[in-house]
Amino acid sequence: MSALIEHARKAVTQARAALAATTSLAGMPPIVRRVDGAKAVAFLAALSPAGRCDLVVPLRAGKNLLGLEVGDHNWPAGERPVVEAQQWAIRCEGRTASIADSWSAHYSVLIPVVTSKTWTTGMPRLADLLGARGVVSLTHPSTNGQQLAYRELVEHDIVVDSYRAFTFGWR
Repeated sequence: MSALIEHARKAVTQARAALAATTSLAGMPPIVRRVDGAKAVAFLAALSPAGRCDLVVPLRAGKNLLGLEVGDHNWPAGERPVVEAQQWAIRCEGRTASIADSWSAHYSVLIPVVTSKTWTTGMPRLADLLGARGVVSLTHPSTNGQQLAYRELVEHDIVVDSYRAFTFGWR
């Protein structure tokens, strides 16, 4: 198993523990609060360069918008950005999830868990991934008749924007 999938598995476990905790504990990754306070059914766990989860983004049932300016979350003020103004739309319906680029400026990619199992380099960077074998570029709405183009998202899949890599997990 590659180091990347091992990092993703650990990050999912750490994010689940943070979401289950009733109080914030030392060593737990911070949770980005949802504007609507909705219960999380899934999450994105930000992967640090050391391979740990260092931020949890809860996702509710239905459509979730992730972006610093347009979205469902209160991002920490003064922190280094982790997503663009408009990054992704993620749908969680039952035990099925899908992700789409929602008008990002710098695009993003999806590394399916089957591809990440064979990934041999360190933490992925967007510039290194564009066009790489097995990596899926998320379709920008401007190239899809102004419509979001959703792709299936499964546990431990990794999505990478121009700032960070995240792994997806179910609560």
